[in-house]
Amino acid sequence: MVRDVHLDSIPPLLRVENPQGDILTSERYLAIRGTIDDPTVDVVIINGLLVEVVDLTFAKDFRLDEGVNPISIEAWDNAQNYVSRSYYITLDTTPPQLELDEPDLYLETRDTTVRIRGHVDADVDLDIWGEPQHDTFDIIYLVRLENVFRYDGYPLVAGLNTIHILARDDVGNVEEIVLQVRHDLEPPVLTLKPIAQRTPNEIVEVSGILTDGSEVRINGIPVVLGVSGEFTEAVHLQKGKNEVRVVAFDAASNSATQIVNVTRYDENPEAVGIMNAGMGLSIALMIGMLVIGLAVVYPGMRNRTVRLDSDEIIETEGPIHDTPAWGSGHGIPPIPPEPIEPQTPAPEPEPEPACRPLPPPPPDWQGGQEQAPEQAPEQGVPPKPPWR
Repeated sequence: MVRDVHLDSIPPLLRVENPQGDILTSERYLAIRGTIDDPTVDVVIINGLLVEVVDLTFAKDFRLDEGVNPISIEAWDNAQNYVSRSYYITLDTTPPQLELDEPDLYLETRDTTVRIRGHVDADVDLDIWGEPQHDTFDIIYLVRLENVFRYDGYPLVAGLNTIHILARDDVGNVEEIVLQVRHDLEPPVLTLKPIAQRTPNEIVEVSGILTDGSEVRINGIPVVLGVSGEFTEAVHLQKGKNEVRVVAFDAASNSATQIVNVTRYDENPEAVGIMNAGMGLSIALMIGMLVIGLAVVYPGMRNRTVRLDSDEIIETEGPIHDTPAWGSGHGIPPIPPEPIEPQTPAPEPEPEPACRPLPPPPPDWQGGQEQAPEQAPEQGVPPKPPWR
């Protein structure tokens, strides 16, 4: 018997199409594909799993774990020649760090530009663009220094601006921040309920409604807004004229102002004097008028008459004080005395009698008996009635 013995010490040729080496990927699944040139090889072993070889090719999908994943591919031919391939596949699904310092994610402003500032990983790509895009926008104004970035004066169009900030690392992980900035120049609508312009009350109620606004201040003090923008606030009034200033703001700092003048009057007003001049000035005016009146009347007091209580009229020759006489040569002559009209003396009243006659006694005095006539009373003393 003759046997043919072939010596085979050459391992089969194993070609791996994917992966082609140690790689860093963000894909969760890895498709391993390859070929082998030895038809006697029926299976290959990938990380301990048998993978069938069909028409000299093999394929297997593996789920990767986060981090480093070792991949080992092994094959044996019928002569037990061994061949293998090893790879290290690193799975990185963590997006790059991207933080925004300013502005807020939703902003309303009346400014034409906005400043964008934040932090990002130093080894990633950073991009920024807007919808719609202003004509003056240019990416060259995006400044990066290590892990800090900023864009000073990002231009805004009227209305809503959607700004995208995107960071991408080497394996394709992406982190994106979307801003919405509204360029608003329209003030809010402030409506106040009618307020009495004159009131005796110390407290007045100010109420109204705010549309497309975020804040209301009355005389500088913030008030509470309702769900629909309604508000009510009690305002203290000083005596006299009071200015009630109501200012409304929206999120873009546009403002609307309404001013109401309310006069608080006193139900029992105090005396205000002559022609509303005040009591102090009125007293001074009265004293001044009195002095002027005395100055005018004083020269006419040179010659006058004085009536005594006994109705006796005494004529005086001149004033009580030392006023120069008529034609005394002091420059301006004094006012001549007025003539005194003679007065008729009043008639003297008739003297009352010293005694009044007694009334007659009653006829039935002491049973109607006549009494002896009494003696006449003494002179000057009235007699007593007999019935007393």
